[in-house]
Amino acid sequence: MSIDSVFIPCAGKGTRMGKMGKIIPKPLWPIFDITLLEFQINFFKSIGFKNFYINTHHLSNSFHSLKDKIENFSILEEPVLLGSGGSLHNLKKSFPGLERVLVANPDVFYNLSQEQW
Repeated sequence: MSIDSVFIPCAGKGTRMGKMGKIIPKPLWPIFDITLLEFQINFFKSIGFKNFYINTHHLSNSFHSLKDKIENFSILEEPVLLGSGGSLHNLKKSFPGLERVLVANPDVFYNLSQEQW
């Protein structure tokens, strides 16, 4: 069974980002005319991933505009932060048929070819 789904945790409070983190969630910071999150999703699409899941907390409404841009994109809002384990538990509870998922941070740049994966 191959993995075709990616979970990208986006629920951080942005406290390490200073003043900018209070108004723009880090995954939505612009880079090359798109957001960090879109950059990651585009990479994973390019190597065959099809389904994308994120969790949100801080400024969660900021992420909803991406639903119109990205196919197979689901947002799990966390009114109370669940932490890493809690967010994965919430993902499985919300999508019980999801069996295999890659967890990838939104601020780490991957540069692997399909063959390397």
